[in-house]
Amino acid sequence: MKKRIEKFIAKNGLSPKNILYIIRDQSKTCIHMAGGKEVSTYFSMKNLLSVLGDADIISINKGVAISCKEIVSIENGVYTMSDGMKLRGRVRTPGEHKRNNALVTAMRVSDHGTADITPENIVTSFSVLDNLPLAFGVFEIISDENGVPCDMVFRYLNNHMAILSGKDIEMCHGRSFYEVFGGNDKEWLQINADVAATGEQRVVKKYSSELSQHLSLFYFSPIPGFSACAFVLNES
Repeated sequence: MKKRIEKFIAKNGLSPKNILYIIRDQSKTCIHMAGGKEVSTYFSMKNLLSVLGDADIISINKGVAISCKEIVSIENGVYTMSDGMKLRGRVRTPGEHKRNNALVTAMRVSDHGTADITPENIVTSFSVLDNLPLAFGVFEIISDENGVPCDMVFRYLNNHMAILSGKDIEMCHGRSFYEVFGGNDKEWLQINADVAATGEQRVVKKYSSELSQHLSLFYFSPIPGFSACAFVLNES
């Protein structure tokens, strides 16, 4: 099955970077791409995304998945996409709508305006997210003398990060993640180091013993050697 899906992906030039949205229509999975191209397959959406990689693609309703980068707006549960298509999402609370709009804002920053970011201006570059109603942070990956990642240091935190963590932002800035939160869960370092090194976006669902929360974590790398993450609370 996997090899057949990989062949289909290669034949049609599919990539998370050129997909706008995916809709399950009766027995077919229809993939809508940038430039108006559309391809369909009998592979299930779940199987297709498992091979394609879904770091930037989220499900908003049964049989509907969209690229975060291609969302123009979300209003009353309706997602307007970059090609003008309007897609109905699940019924959500006002708080969930606020959170989703915040996530879209964070994802846009990940895709635009990062060319001028340097290690020296990280704080000012991301200041537009200071009051985002979603916890967001940027980490610098520290390596040992052999070039092996050994720590991650806070270089930017927005105000909502203080609410999520219960920590003072000024106290966290410039300090090790493990120094601030304690614990020894090296998965945090592994994920952030991988994102910082490859530049790829990732979505990870994780229970954080440090924060005592179930989280969906949206990662990207603003510049080499740094990772950024939006922290979204899950209900369970």
